[in-house]
Amino acid sequence: MTWTVKSGSATLVSTFSVTNGNGTVSTGVKFGSTPGQVVIEVATASGIKADFNLINNIVVSSVTAFSGSGQAALENQPFGNPLIVLVKDNNGNPVSGISVSWSVSSGSVTVGAASTNTGTNGQAQVSVNAGGAPGPAVITATAAGIQVFFNLTVKAPGPTVTATSFVNAASGIVGMVPCGLGTLTGPGIAVGIQGVISGISPFGPLPFTLGGFSMTVNNVQAPIQAIANINGIQQVNYQSPCETQPGNATVVVNANGATTTVTNVPVFAAQPGIFTFAGANGKNYAAIQSATNGSYVTPTNFAVRGQTYYVYVTGLNQTTPALVTDSAGIPNQNVNLQAIVAINGVGVPVVSAQAQEGEIGSYVIGFQIPLTAATGADQPFTVGVIVNGQNNPSLTVLIGGIQ
Repeated sequence: MTWTVKSGSATLVSTFSVTNGNGTVSTGVKFGSTPGQVVIEVATASGIKADFNLINNIVVSSVTAFSGSGQAALENQPFGNPLIVLVKDNNGNPVSGISVSWSVSSGSVTVGAASTNTGTNGQAQVSVNAGGAPGPAVITATAAGIQVFFNLTVKAPGPTVTATSFVNAASGIVGMVPCGLGTLTGPGIAVGIQGVISGISPFGPLPFTLGGFSMTVNNVQAPIQAIANINGIQQVNYQSPCETQPGNATVVVNANGATTTVTNVPVFAAQPGIFTFAGANGKNYAAIQSATNGSYVTPTNFAVRGQTYYVYVTGLNQTTPALVTDSAGIPNQNVNLQAIVAINGVGVPVVSAQAQEGEIGSYVIGFQIPLTAATGADQPFTVGVIVNGQNNPSLTVLIGGIQ
């Protein structure tokens, strides 16, 4: 007689294929790891056959969340790895052919199939897609009455910013300068904020987190001066850390847990930007203050030839004694680089260039207006900084007038 496993998961053991004195033959059957029907066939040499129909009842003792839990994905994007469960019997062997059902217990996610079966390795898997609402999510896998749970996170997309989104706070020119003030503009920076939130305090440093926003430049936290969302325009003012070196920086922007990493943000040794105010006529005028009486030069309050004035700028880099990130300027912190001031394209004497006392990220340049200077309103005004023998000029703005 010939014994054969016709179908199902089993092997034959202790098989007797020749009839004994009672005319019988026999075999033992060892079930495999796949549950279900097992058919054993016995046949004579002449082709007479008979089937034995058996049921392999696997005892599932454990179902574990093998991998995939703890993942995060952006809204409406697939999770990077499938969820995988591992099913074992009471002998610790993987069990194939077990149906695993998948369901969403909470959160904004969808599963790729309602159920999947374990393979020969005892594993079953399913893909998962994130929905449109950020937050935690839980997927439940059930096999043989045993439940396991997968914890996932749906993340909001990070702010939409690029290397050109980082500009000088005074001039609006792309780039950063160590210790200087900058502005970042882009969608997703100030979600949920209306108006302006200021981080400036008369007593104390700037915060590193404001309105749920924070950022690092080459892994160094940047102090945040203000965050705003006005008519849908989202903006942050910050100080570039003094530790930043000229070249290209990597900036990580975090808005309420949603992050964007931006590479190749340009960092300059100097990039002077003049702080301005809007005159009643709509023109931008340099913030220039009289050293004599503290009044500002405006279209109705002209500067006087022969006198000393101060212009307020940013982007002049380090001083001696050295500036420290998120620390206010102190008296006599002289700018290391040579500063230039020009009116109508003609250089005028510079008497000082220092960190602005009591302020973070801004500088003040003292200059004299020569007695020979041209008089009149709305004259072109620039400042510059010498780097490696080359002048790095600011954008041209206006001085209110000279008399």
